[in-house]
Amino acid sequence: MSLFSFPLLLLARQLQKLSVIDIRLLPYPTQLIFISEYFRLNPEPTLEQCKALENWFWVTTYSNYFTVYSISQQRSAYQVFCDFAIGEHPDGIYKVNNEVSFSTAKYPDKLNFTGVRPKALQLFYLNSIIEDNEIQDREGIKEIFISSKKDRNPANIILRLSSEFEEKQDKKQIKNFIETSSIKLLNKHFITQEMVYLYKQDIVDRFIPTRESYLKLKEKEFVENIGIIYTD
Repeated sequence: MSLFSFPLLLLARQLQKLSVIDIRLLPYPTQLIFISEYFRLNPEPTLEQCKALENWFWVTTYSNYFTVYSISQQRSAYQVFCDFAIGEHPDGIYKVNNEVSFSTAKYPDKLNFTGVRPKALQLFYLNSIIEDNEIQDREGIKEIFISSKKDRNPANIILRLSSEFEEKQDKKQIKNFIETSSIKLLNKHFITQEMVYLYKQDIVDRFIPTRESYLKLKEKEFVENIGIIYTD
């Protein structure tokens, strides 16, 4: 393996760890440039360093990092990140004003690949169902709608890995998936026991808003844990 291909392999593995199993999910193309440079400068990162890189990814994803900064500020952010890659900066995050905290954009009305905020939510969701499991080659995403397919409200969509979806034939139908899956699995999809009850009683008009509130709660916990203010 060449020295050039080794960082690329590390990059591909890191993207999988970040749940970016479809390149359309990458919030910013600039993140790819930064992470590529990270592995060029640090081709053999420790586990602790990889965790720090993951934190950098989530912070830059949820904080509108590459949107709020000007071109000149992004150059400064790049230098800070390079220092981070060689162990000379604690987190790789550039701040113009240390007294001002980052905040998220508003919670998305629709789930799609066209905006950073919807992508962030999808990555958060995928991170919940993938956890530390190995991602299969050519893995994909299946969108399963709880009610109307015209409604792209995040709470109306269940994201499933293509491999898992094809493997469990008896749970391809949304009804079987919700009513027969373990509560442990459903929790990874942000579906609680209360929601299962509502679904079985055919009270979908309460199921969707209840799930939306739960999704927001869990995402808020995650976002605030990385030091970002959550905007509903």
